[in-house]
Amino acid sequence: MIEVAAAADDDTWKIIESPFMAEKASTRSFSQKVTVGDGKMSYSQTTLVDIYGKKQFVHTDENELTRS
Repeated sequence: MIEVAAAADDDTWKIIESPFMAEKASTRSFSQKVTVGDGKMSYSQTTLVDIYGKKQFVHTDENELTRS
């Protein structure tokens, strides 16, 4: 399993984004977990986005690929 994370205010693992995103829909944090084994690869990730500096929301995504 591999896990990664970054945050906009983290001194070590910052999030870099375009000027448009920085102004309109800034990514505040991101984390992802990838697991490989037993003929499968799966991931799950979570992104925290700040829209126009007025509202934050969490987007989550996950999926699995199976060898056939």
